Amino acid sequence: MLADGALYEELWLATDPGLLHELLVARAPDTFGRMSGCLATAGSGRRVEATDEYRRLYSEGWPLKVVFHGDGGASPGAAVARVERREIPDSEFTLPAGFAAVSLLEILGRAAP
Repeated sequence: MLADGALYEELWLATDPGLLHELLVARAPDTFGRMSGCLATAGSGRRVEATDEYRRLYSEGWPLKVVFHGDGGASPGAAVARVERREIPDSEFTLPAGFAAVSLLEILGRAAP
């Protein structure tokens, strides 16, 4: 992915129709768009992730590997090593004792608008 003509990010996308169906990839552009919008308020300027072009990529495939390119050079992000189908009990999503739910903006050190 290029931003203003410079390498911004490398994305390796899985395009297998069966996998994309399982991951509900049709919802991904909206999900990532909402997340990017939240991140955009935490930084300065318009983020590449908030563009229609970037969001459209998530309707074409699911990222297996991401490498970010910025001022400090290449920075590896997430990489998927294995995909498997399994049931996850609801208890895995229960907030542990002593922890509190916070918004993404709070995690990034910004107060929610």
